Amino acid sequence: MFFNTLFGYKYPWEKYDQVVSAHQGGGAEATSATLLGEGAVTNRMEEIDFSFEGIIAHEVAHQWWGDLVTCRSWEHNWINESFATYSDYLYKRYDWGEDEAAFDLLKKKNAYLREAHDRYMRPIVFNRYETPGQNFDSHAYPKGASVLHMLRFVLGDDTFFRVLSQFLHRFEFQAVSTQDFIQCTKDVSGLNMDWFF
Repeated sequence: MFFNTLFGYKYPWEKYDQVVSAHQGGGAEATSATLLGEGAVTNRMEEIDFSFEGIIAHEVAHQWWGDLVTCRSWEHNWINESFATYSDYLYKRYDWGEDEAAFDLLKKKNAYLREAHDRYMRPIVFNRYETPGQNFDSHAYPKGASVLHMLRFVLGDDTFFRVLSQFLHRFEFQAVSTQDFIQCTKDVSGLNMDWFF
């Protein structure tokens, strides 16, 4: 499996299922399963207009980012959502090629910029919400994915993916905070990354 190698951590569950529901729009993860909307069932002609590959890759990535490790509280939901969003970019890069994936990442960044320009701006880690659902926005998904891409650029591929692997191994089956990720990044890279975070 692609993510096993990428994350340096073998798929953590005994099985993986996908369930299709008429009451689901895109996708939602659960430990060892993904719930997908009916639109995920397509033929080759329909896939030309809209492919569910990115959504499926995002939801599969949640088996590590959201289920193996999960956010300690909703303010840290980027650990679930930004990482899964960046993972779907990484899968597209592997499967679709460099150019298509770069275009996908550009669309992610632009989705965040539209929200920031037209609606509001907030930090990625945000604890001043009225309901947890307010943290599930373009700041948590595409902005966080773009920031992870910048972190990868700063650290280099080898160090970045060692950080991800070490983080998953160190905190497997635990609730984590952003501070845990920052400390792991410092430990693995040997660099003080306070300026970045």
